[in-house]
Amino acid sequence: MTSPDREKLIEAIDALMADPRGRWRPQTLALGELDGGDARRLVMQVGVDAQGRLCVVTDAPLESGVGYVVDPVPPADAAPGVYRLHEARPGHRPEDASTPCWINVLEVLGPEVDDGGG
Repeated sequence: MTSPDREKLIEAIDALMADPRGRWRPQTLALGELDGGDARRLVMQVGVDAQGRLCVVTDAPLESGVGYVVDPVPPADAAPGVYRLHEARPGHRPEDASTPCWINVLEVLGPEVDDGGG
C-alpha cells in the first residue's frame, strides 16, 4: 500500500469513528416543529447516543430553541414525543462531501402534547 493510499484509508477510518452511523439500522421518523401545525417531514434516525438521545440526519441543521415532535414510522421503535436540539454538526463521512448532511442530536422533553383534536 502506497503512502497516499494509506493516508486516504486512515482518513476514511477516522471519519467513520467520528460519525459511526454504520452500527445502527436507519429508521424513518416523522419530524415536525411543535408550533408548526401538522407539517411533518421524514428524516432518518441513524443512532441513539449513550444518553439515549436520538441522532437524525437532515440536509441542514435543525434550529435550536425549537420544540420538535417526533413520530416513529413503523417499524421504527423511537419513542414518540417532544424533543429539542442538543447539538448539530456536519457529517464527517467521506460520502458527506458530495451530499452534505447534518447530524442532529435530539433530547426528549416529554410525551407528545395532545392538541385536543382527537
